[in-house]
Amino acid sequence: MRTLDGGETWVVIPHEGITMVQVNRIDAKGEDIWIADVGNGDKGMIHSADSGLTWRQELLPNADPSPVSGPMCVSIVNSEVVWAGVRPEANLYRTMDGGDAWRLDAPDISGPNDIDDICAPNADLVWTVQNISGESSGRIIRVRLEDGKVISDPMDPTGKYVY
Repeated sequence: MRTLDGGETWVVIPHEGITMVQVNRIDAKGEDIWIADVGNGDKGMIHSADSGLTWRQELLPNADPSPVSGPMCVSIVNSEVVWAGVRPEANLYRTMDGGDAWRLDAPDISGPNDIDDICAPNADLVWTVQNISGESSGRIIRVRLEDGKVISDPMDPTGKYVY
């Protein structure tokens, strides 16, 4: 759906040929719209580079084939660089070419639970939030890519995370 008048009216944006089942997160910047849809079963990100006129699904390589696995969250850096969090493995994928190719750049950044949201300020840094199904307050994880290495810094600001 899209609004051009601050939410007064909404229109459904057609997405022919793309199945959307459980939209978890959407991020938009400029004309790019990215959708993390964990429920579509194809283990891919849904992307429009033209404000929703056309859509394509970009598959994530080696994603867990389980029916409960798939993209949960997305963060756009720019039209070329996008990060995606995949459940339940706590994996982070990244594209550096607008979605033509995706890489698993930060695998298993924490225990096997959903990364619920991410925010990527640049191509080599992404902040993540993980909760453990309401069992605790969760934690924040800063993930940095430096010299080909993944550096994962978990933070537990409340001290209530269940290990």
